[in-house]
Amino acid sequence: NVNANWTESIVGMNHDESEMLLGFLFEHTKSPEFHVRFNWNQNDVAFWDNRASCHYAVADYTSRRIMKRVALVGHKPVGPNG
Repeated sequence: NVNANWTESIVGMNHDESEMLLGFLFEHTKSPEFHVRFNWNQNDVAFWDNRASCHYAVADYTSRRIMKRVALVGHKPVGPNG
């Protein structure tokens, strides 16, 4: 998962290569073909897995929304170094 708020570099690449690739990826994820827009209705519930998706809330609503975060117990994500 590449996230401009949390991803600092790519392991195994030099600084300049990492910066260039991350810049491309950060912009690439903004493409509309990768987005899901959810039209909220009363009593709707939405779930997403932050390990496999990038959540970006757009403040394009005027009604009050109540959000609650749930963290489920499961397998710890494993990266390239185990």
